[in-house]
Amino acid sequence: MLFCPGVNPGALFLYRVVAISIMTVSKHPKGFFFLSTRLKRSSKAFTLVEVLLVVSLFAVISVAIYQTFSSGVKIWNYASKFFPEEDVLLSLERITHDVHNAFYYSLFEFKGDAVNLFLTTMVITQADPKSGQGDPYIQQMGRVRYKFDKKNKQILRQQADYGQAVSGEWQDPKVLAGGIENVSFLYLFSDKKRLVERPTAQGAMPAMIKIDIAYKADKEIRRMTRLIDIPSSLSDL
Repeated sequence: MLFCPGVNPGALFLYRVVAISIMTVSKHPKGFFFLSTRLKRSSKAFTLVEVLLVVSLFAVISVAIYQTFSSGVKIWNYASKFFPEEDVLLSLERITHDVHNAFYYSLFEFKGDAVNLFLTTMVITQADPKSGQGDPYIQQMGRVRYKFDKKNKQILRQQADYGQAVSGEWQDPKVLAGGIENVSFLYLFSDKKRLVERPTAQGAMPAMIKIDIAYKADKEIRRMTRLIDIPSSLSDL
């Protein structure tokens, strides 16, 4: 290699390498073009096998998600349609709770027939904002009414706080259970150490209340019966 004064040896070496590369590429234009094109394509696109693999995995995952969701919806619909026992049981528990808290009060007499039940018990209602109560709801004496809506096949519950009960007003009814075919209230009074069944009650509270509920489930009529005792009953006096 000749030494030229004023020329950087490193730059001269680089110039010779580039010149040799250009001469080599010019002798093989087709091979260089094919190699550069293949490298360029491989860096910017997927192969057909990769695309098919991704599509297959996406299809398998989508089918699994759909089957899981579909099975959950079917189970929920089946349980809601053919197992109304839960709503009936919750209704009986609510009635039992109100009856156990019932007490005698001369202003609001106990009254009931085959499809209606009126009693004085403790209700939960909204507190007066001016009272300074920290809790927005309070428990106080009030009236509760249970009614069987034969037209809509529902068990309804209405309540009234003390002020509403005095003026004969009621709050909006709430549905406890639907799909009910029939509801029957029967009242048992204590008479000389034995229980006597009566279809109605008015004034004195009975010793027990018998509730019979018929509901439709799985294309058949089922029944559920419960006896509820009233601790504060005055029927034996």
